[in-house]
Amino acid sequence: MQRGNDRLAPMQASAPTPPAQPGERPSGSPFPPRMARMSQWILLGFLAAFTFGPSAEGAVRELKVMSFNIWVSGGRSLSNCAAAIRVSGADIVGLQECKPEAGAWLAKTLGYHVTSHPGIPILSRYPIVQSLRVEGGSGAIIELAPGQQVNFFNCHLNPYPYGPYTLRETARKEKALEHERSARMPALTKLLEAMKPYLAGKSPCFLTGDFNAPSHFDYVDLPWPTSLACIQAGLEDSYHLMNPQRRKYPGPFAFNEPGVTWTPIVNEEPNGVYDRIDFVYVSSGDGVVVLRSEALDERNCVKPWPSDHRAVLSQVRLPTT
Repeated sequence: MQRGNDRLAPMQASAPTPPAQPGERPSGSPFPPRMARMSQWILLGFLAAFTFGPSAEGAVRELKVMSFNIWVSGGRSLSNCAAAIRVSGADIVGLQECKPEAGAWLAKTLGYHVTSHPGIPILSRYPIVQSLRVEGGSGAIIELAPGQQVNFFNCHLNPYPYGPYTLRETARKEKALEHERSARMPALTKLLEAMKPYLAGKSPCFLTGDFNAPSHFDYVDLPWPTSLACIQAGLEDSYHLMNPQRRKYPGPFAFNEPGVTWTPIVNEEPNGVYDRIDFVYVSSGDGVVVLRSEALDERNCVKPWPSDHRAVLSQVRLPTT
């Protein structure tokens, strides 16, 4: 890219001007020498601001990212799913349980862009410059402004066998962890491997998803492997960052406790086991700052809430360079 001063045409050579006598102004200049020099600096400053200003001013400084399992392409109401996204102000949404036609309808209704990944499309207010085919999930490169991109990934991990059920039924931690390693870790391992070059780059990365597994941050002495793998890969749990004092298991979580995403509909959980299983992860060490994160349902968003999962909405500040 050319620099601003490089765009100035070279000055043409001219005949030498006789030196000015004391008290005289240089020939051809309407200003005293000091004022002439100041005028040149002001002009150069203006040109630099004109050249570089718009791209800097146009950069996106804050972003709202959502993970939203919409319950088999809309649950109670696909229109209410669109309303939830609109009301929340989400800029980029990782959708789960979303058929292509439902994703296309949401994009058209909201005026967004969408990828064509079956079941796990990515919905974006900003242009999607590349749809990524990755094992274990979906991915996209999204352009927020000229020269400013983010890498976005999304997943829906296998729901069964469900670790919290195993823990409740057997009270054996190792059995629950065994189910995690066999049912969910193979896909997640492939996805995190595919994310490695993006996490090593300069652009911020996000991973959303219905992991169908709790977080080790929410349990005392129970290292749920999916959340540990994300942290070890260089990601941060945005909800936990903003809510570090959330109480931990043991002691069953209630369906309406802060952060619980499965489920706001009691009738959908026959065993009375509620947990935080939907996540928004952000890359660490690249200047992304999490400003807030919350679970959404009819208490703070759209009523009636359309899905059997609460959505997770995280707002971040992006690096300036």
